[in-house]
Amino acid sequence: MFKTPFLVVLALSCLTSAFDEYAPVAPGTLTVEPQFVYSSITGAYDASGSKQDIPSGTSMTGEGYGLQLKIGTIGGLDVEAALLYDHATEESPTFSTSTDGFLRPDLAIKYLSGVGLGAFAGVDLPLGSAEVVGMDPPFSFYFGGIIVRRSDRLSFNGLLTYAVTLENSEKYAPGDVLDVKLKPQFDVTNAFGPYLALEFQKVYDGSIDGQSLHNSGYLLTLQPGANISLTRTCALEIGVPITLAGENEYSAWGLLAQVRISMRP
Repeated sequence: MFKTPFLVVLALSCLTSAFDEYAPVAPGTLTVEPQFVYSSITGAYDASGSKQDIPSGTSMTGEGYGLQLKIGTIGGLDVEAALLYDHATEESPTFSTSTDGFLRPDLAIKYLSGVGLGAFAGVDLPLGSAEVVGMDPPFSFYFGGIIVRRSDRLSFNGLLTYAVTLENSEKYAPGDVLDVKLKPQFDVTNAFGPYLALEFQKVYDGSIDGQSLHNSGYLLTLQPGANISLTRTCALEIGVPITLAGENEYSAWGLLAQVRISMRP
């Protein structure tokens, strides 16, 4: 689920989405995952990859408050849904502006085989708050694969996603997005596992009425973080994504926090 502006892209691509890199939940299990996201833009990468800092005295920040639900069905398959409320602000010595509202809801299914390889597919529905997603929000669909491996204290989660957003009534379509995420983790104890994730996003040219906008780019993000088990049924994930390089995209850093609460009837 890829949104604009980048305040939302950074948050959702790293955390709040029904196509995350984790295995499906067990059959008969409901997982409730409240989420908080903070992001701050520090500059922008131009078409050659050079970074330009935002002007002195300017602040561009955003907060997101989300909820993700996962329901395990048959073995290896679950159904997932996510919704995020976004608040973004931009301030400078001469003006101040803000936007608030719900992003497009996200629905997905995910499957993982017994050998740790899986696939998923999902949609972003053309709904949401006009102030955030516009008067004519588009329909998006995505698909991809995951890999989940674990050996003693080491684990590895990988994600490959391709997302397509269709034209809206004004004949505008943002570019397709290819996303690759690699996330190794080392469990120091049974309750604490730090990780270091690396994510690459390639954004292809958007179009208006079939004409290319020639605005393709990419973004490379590093995210140190940790998974923490609080109880048998409750866990916490914290991450700090930081952009390393890009083209035609914003540079930023963020803070992500997600609680996972598992329930069985």
